[in-house]
Formats: sequence, C-alpha cells, structure tokens
Amino acid sequence: MKFSKDVASVDDLIARRKKEQKQKRMNRFMVVLFLFAFTLVSSVGLYSYFTSPLSSIHAVLISGNQIYSDEAILKRSGIAYDDWFLAVNAASLRKLLVEDPLIRDVDVRLTKNNEIVIQVSENKVTAIWMDQGKIVLADGSLLEMQVDYAKAWLFSPGIYGYEDEGSVTVLIAALNGLTASSLGNVSEIHRHPTSYDENYVKIIMQDGNRVYTGLSTLDMLEEYPRIVNALNTANSCIFFDEMTRTAFSQPCEN
Repeated sequence: MKFSKDVASVDDLIARRKKEQKQKRMNRFMVVLFLFAFTLVSSVGLYSYFTSPLSSIHAVLISGNQIYSDEAILKRSGIAYDDWFLAVNAASLRKLLVEDPLIRDVDVRLTKNNEIVIQVSENKVTAIWMDQGKIVLADGSLLEMQVDYAKAWLFSPGIYGYEDEGSVTVLIAALNGLTASSLGNVSEIHRHPTSYDENYVKIIMQDGNRVYTGLSTLDMLEEYPRIVNALNTANSCIFFDEMTRTAFSQPCEN
C-alpha cells in the first residue's frame, strides 16, 4: 500500500508540473500576443499621425525682422510646412539662424498647436556704401548687397565718394550716434572734403534740403526739424557751424 501511495504522489507531481508548464506557455503566449497587438496598434497610430495634417507644421510666426522678409527668414531656417512638427528642434533652428551675419539674435518657441514662433533681432544697418555695393552694419562689418537686403534702403542712407574702409568706419561711428528717426531723415551722404576737414560731408535730406557739416556736428541732425522750421527754408543749403554749433542757410550754388 505504501508503494501505491508513492506512485500516486509522483503522478500528482507530474500532473501539477505539466499544468504549471502549460500555464507558463499560455502566459508567454499572452505576453507575445499583447506585444504584437500593442506594436500593431502603435504602428497604425503612428502611421496615421505622421501621414495626416496633424503631424505637419501648422504655422510659422515671424516677428522683429525689418530688413529680411518673412520669406527670407523662412528660407534661411530650412523649414517647410510639410515637415514633421516633432522633428523640429528649437535650439538647432536658433543656431542655424544666428549664423546669418545680419541676424544678431533669435528666440524660437514651439507651441502645442504645431506652431513655430520665431522672434528675430537684426543687426543695425547704418548705411549703404554705394561705391562698393555693400551694406555697412553699426559695428563696421560689410556685407555684399543682395536682393534680400533691399529693404535696408528704407532705413539707411546711401554713402558716396568713400574709397577706403577706414574713412567709412569714421563716418559710421558718427552716424551711430543718431537715433533711427534722425537717420531716417537722411537720403544720401557724400564725402565733401575741404582744405580744413577731409571728413566734411554733404548730406541730402529726404525733404530735398542739403546739409553741409563736419562729423563733430553731425549730432545736430537730431534737431533738424526744429532747425528747418526756424530757418523757414525749403530746398536750400544748410550749414552747421562747428565753432558755434549753430545753423544757417543760403541759396545753393547748383
């Protein structure tokens, strides 16, 4: 009887082991089935997302640019509206844009609405060196004139008669002391050296008047509207006296 009882215990143990192994195989199957289903659903979901308009860039909002157009900024960013929004890296985009010599700084933000917000700060364009076909930045840097810089004409005067960078640098240093509104009143600056001042200039204003001055009194252009009203003159030649820091006018010779 003892032998029969031992055989029954062994049979029970074998049966229990088989049941446990079967349960383990079932558990592994369920895990594999779950992973397969999860992968399938995820793949379908990702495919649907990335092939739908929801994954693309909905808008690129650009501000702060004066010289560059929005299209020029967009071109330099390398962004296309059919790009995946999730593939856009704000830090990389900023680094790419600030490499442009006309751009001083950029702030890039990505919104939950799949929008890219780009805030641009451009370097100041002080003048356009007409003899060389270059724009001159406030720090004296020179950039070859190109189509994308065309709007610089709206904010910066053309300078003429300058043959070397040294004399341009001296002029730019003086012009940088003017406010944007005062500089905007200036249309052209011509080098007009005299026997006593090689940096003397003739300035053609937007209103047609001519101003003759040395660089030391160039800051008097800040008072130009008041000076014109006081002199009560139009299309005349106005002289800034460096000794007395006063202005007077007389008919132009030609």
